[in-house]
Amino acid sequence: MKSINSFSILIIIAFLATTTGSAQIKENLERYSEENGTGYLKPLVDGLGASMNRGWTQGGNIPVLGLRLRLSVHAMLAPVPDDDKTFAATTQGQFSPQQTAQVSTIVGSEKSTSVTGQGGTIYSFPGGFDMNSLGVAVPQLTVGSLFGTEFTLRFFKADFDNKDLGEFSLTGYGVRHSISQYFPLFPVALSAGFFYQNISIGDNLLDFSTLYYGVQASKKFGALMLYGGLGIDNTHADISYTFDNALETATLNYEIKGDNGVQITTGLGLNLLFARIYGDVTFGQRTILSTGISLGL
Repeated sequence: MKSINSFSILIIIAFLATTTGSAQIKENLERYSEENGTGYLKPLVDGLGASMNRGWTQGGNIPVLGLRLRLSVHAMLAPVPDDDKTFAATTQGQFSPQQTAQVSTIVGSEKSTSVTGQGGTIYSFPGGFDMNSLGVAVPQLTVGSLFGTEFTLRFFKADFDNKDLGEFSLTGYGVRHSISQYFPLFPVALSAGFFYQNISIGDNLLDFSTLYYGVQASKKFGALMLYGGLGIDNTHADISYTFDNALETATLNYEIKGDNGVQITTGLGLNLLFARIYGDVTFGQRTILSTGISLGL
């Protein structure tokens, strides 16, 4: 059995968990139909999707004109609540009588759960990966400014030599425009933007897409800067695998929607000559912690 730690070989994607689990994601999913598979994967979609949407901005100031070129690394972390670690799963196929049990989600205990049916038959639900947090760490390039507009790009691609994970790719882009340029006496720097991102894991096994749009504001106090943001998350994942319960086989393709809704961010940044260090927290359906460093103009 291969370790889940293969997820965290690179800082580009990490489930940042205190886990030594060794189950196989694909093999676990293949034992679940859509209903059970949705319950099993939902906490991953919620936590990872919310984390992916953070770190795009650290303030509302965008120059109207002039070169703006920054290379950054941002790390985002979503603690896993206890409620995410189990879900109600139902036995399937010809197992009788049909039963429902509280079993591990993908972030839950590594231990499998079994129920007993007629004639002493056993139905087993797979365990999870015992994750305490979910997150991502991404490189990011920001270029501007054109009439108070800047553009941001995230990109990474790698091939994990692992039959369960396979190829991993991340692409994201966004655009942001200065609002405060139209109000010269406005007390804070203000901007608005939208950002799209996609993460693909395995051979079309998990395909995450996120969209975030909102407004950002900031105020400088010497080298320190207070900033915040108000926006809306939209996350979903496309799932594709072969369901196989030893009695039937079927190719499944379905979608899981994340915990979407309004997000409020507040943070503090330290501006140096060519560097910025920051940390913030986002409150919404989940609490997300973010930190990072950016270099450039």
